[in-house]
Amino acid sequence: MKEVEQRGYINVTHLAAGGEGNVFTCEKQGVKFLVKVIAVLEPEQLEILKSINALRNDFFPKIIEIFNTGENTIIIREYIEGTTLHDEIKKNEHFSYGRAKEIIFDVCSTLRALHSMKPHPIIYRDLKPENIIVTPDGKVKLIDFGIARYYKQESVRDTVLAGTKGYTAPEVMAGMQSDERSDIYSIGLLFYELLSGKSLQNPPYQIRPIAENNEYMPDYIDEIIAKATDINQTNRYATIDAFVYELENIKEIKAAEERKKKKRKVFAAISIIVVLAVAAILIAPLLFGEKVEMLLELNFDDEQDISYISGYQDTEGRFEVSDGVLNVVHDGCNLEYMPANGMLVHFRLKTSNPGGAIGLSQYRINPSLEFECIYYNEEQNVDMTTWNKKLSGMPIVNTGQWLDFILYTNETNSAVYAIICDNESRNIAYTAYQIPEFFDENTFEVVMMAFFDDNSNYMMIDYINIAEGSLRQYLNENIAAYAQHRSKVDAFLSQDVAALPEMAFAPPDSY
Repeated sequence: MKEVEQRGYINVTHLAAGGEGNVFTCEKQGVKFLVKVIAVLEPEQLEILKSINALRNDFFPKIIEIFNTGENTIIIREYIEGTTLHDEIKKNEHFSYGRAKEIIFDVCSTLRALHSMKPHPIIYRDLKPENIIVTPDGKVKLIDFGIARYYKQESVRDTVLAGTKGYTAPEVMAGMQSDERSDIYSIGLLFYELLSGKSLQNPPYQIRPIAENNEYMPDYIDEIIAKATDINQTNRYATIDAFVYELENIKEIKAAEERKKKKRKVFAAISIIVVLAVAAILIAPLLFGEKVEMLLELNFDDEQDISYISGYQDTEGRFEVSDGVLNVVHDGCNLEYMPANGMLVHFRLKTSNPGGAIGLSQYRINPSLEFECIYYNEEQNVDMTTWNKKLSGMPIVNTGQWLDFILYTNETNSAVYAIICDNESRNIAYTAYQIPEFFDENTFEVVMMAFFDDNSNYMMIDYINIAEGSLRQYLNENIAAYAQHRSKVDAFLSQDVAALPEMAFAPPDSY
């Protein structure tokens, strides 16, 4: 490797040899680099590498030098510490849904940068675990751009037939025109392998339901993978953004589809019943009543639900999920979903009396079944609190039974409502306060806090619902005790809302 040494590099060491060439490591001024010696690249391939390098994207290794020597092109790039994703998959067999999504989203960000290049997008065409490095801090780097090409709309075929069977899109393997959807095909196969631990390079050489290898995976993940890997380009996601959007919002999309199905069934029934005059009276409330829309339903019975918990790959033991129940062990956790004004959050939980709370940002309900508002005063650099305020309505005592906690801020963000229902006694307690004007939040953080001194205390959450629309209608549809106490609860919801109690300084050790 005298050509490399002549450029001031030392300690040139052979690392590996493959079908495409040889790989070495070297050093210069105390910095380690990787050297790749391959067959001479065509001018367009050199131009592509230089264009990618000009992006200075964190997902690509920085190329230091590219030069030709006789029959070879030599590429000197930064050395990336880490292991290939291929080795990570062999070690882990398959990844959790949350970690698989993190990797795929990083890969999508990388490919999006290539697809967005002007005047011609770059299609990577050879996405596979061997071409992805996972760094010690969990980030991914995309390497080896040997068969990347420009997408030119006027081209009918690709000039180079290349790729890796089991990862590369069929049109690329056949030498047909490749485009953004060709990389999406490979993304789908990579996502499948991350979740299942299976590659199409091995028997049964086909995509199987994810649940066969990862029982926590919901069926709709298979639908996303199937669409991304459709053999027909036109049936795949048209863009990286379309794939990412559906993967980020699939649970809400499926919930919306189910609501539409239910509405069609209701309307079909109504169409029949409307013929009967007497039945028309019965269905009028359905046609003209207040509406509520379910936005998120977390039952913690599959990994998709669990992934909504912030930091759900919990290394500190703050929470755990077992038998469809979220157990908040200590400190607490948040939802990776922030409701806005006009939305409600419904927790079904049981908790021991000491320590902890659930809430929407500063609005909390404590295990003592009292409401509290905690506010950080930036001017004074102190926490302010209303301290615990008792709820009105029927008496409820926390004896460790399952309770329903509902927090709701109205659409104008002028009032906050707190409601507790005891499913055993069928009692309902409630309170509401005006929101001060200086609380100008438009979205709220869903928090679950546990400050326990020993293992005898607990907070167990059966489910969390987030809905939008009429609070009264939500209670009617989801809280059985509401029918028994309708007149009292409706009177409470209709009355003027009291001002928030004066807030006092909260000593640091008060929580």
